[in-house]
Formats: sequence, structure tokens, C-alpha cells
Amino acid sequence: SESPERLASLYASWASELATKEQTLKQLLPELLALTAGAEEKPRVLYYQGLEGLETMREIFLKTNAKDMVSFAAIDEYRAVVPQTLQLKHAERLNARGIGGRLLYASRRVPARSLTTAVWQMRRVPENKFPFSGEVSVLGSRVAILSYHPEPMGVVIASSKIALMLRAIFDLAWEASGRLS
Repeated sequence: SESPERLASLYASWASELATKEQTLKQLLPELLALTAGAEEKPRVLYYQGLEGLETMREIFLKTNAKDMVSFAAIDEYRAVVPQTLQLKHAERLNARGIGGRLLYASRRVPARSLTTAVWQMRRVPENKFPFSGEVSVLGSRVAILSYHPEPMGVVIASSKIALMLRAIFDLAWEASGRLS
């Protein structure tokens, strides 16, 4: 067993060591704060592949409270690659979550009917003039970027800054597409 004097000496040594570490931290703190000041948000990126990956990607992308989505899509490509059952499942997911928005889509086919619904506004752009490939969608602070050929693959990016920029580009394109009608 240690003598009381030895314990007091150990305590004094620990207190001195702690004081030194506290002083070092105080000196380094401004530098540490400066390093992290510009790193407010780091985008998170998740990658998916195949039809199963597409389904997982859609679930992850839609897990948000946001209700207003904007999308650019190559509809003919989407319909050719994604089975109708999965197309309907995706539409049902959107409806169940109360998600609506605006869609700019490229297609060779002119729609036989209006594609504007109670929750969606859709505008067709001629595919020969605007050859979209894949899809880019923005919902809240999430962005989904997909390619459908040769097989579905895509990424979900969680970043409010990237989402804000792509939504602004969409708004610009939406405004310009009104003149194509």
C-alpha cells in the first residue's frame, strides 16, 4: 500500500500534467477551429447498381420530409429499362409520401394527353433537341443521379448546397422550357 505522502505526490504530478495538456489545448484551439470553419457540410454519396440497387436507392432518396421534387428524365430510356411493375411501385411510393413537383422529360413520343396532375407539372422537351440520358432528381437536400444503360446505376448525394444549385439549374430550365410549348 502507498503512503499518504506518495498519493499526494502522485496527485500533484497528475494535476501538473493535466494543467500542461489544458494549456496546449488552449493554444491549439484557434487553429483547430480555423480548420473546421470551412467544413460546415460534407456531402454524403451513396452508390447503387442494378434494378435491386435502383429500388434501394429510391427508398433512401425518398426518406425525407420534403414534398417538392424536381426532375430531369429521359422517359423513353426509363420505360425501356425499368419494368412497369417497378415504375408503378415508384409512383405509389411518391403518392403515399405526398410528394409532387415538376418534371422536365425528354421523349421521342408526343404525349396523347396532358401530363399535369394535381401534384405534378410535367413538360416534354424534344429529345432530338435535348437528348437527356438518365435522370437527375432533387428532393429536399438530396440529389439522385441515375443512368439506365447498360444497366441502372446511380448515386444519392446528401448535400443542401448541391441540391440548392441543381434546383436553381432546374428552375432556369423549367422557365426556358415554357417557351418551347
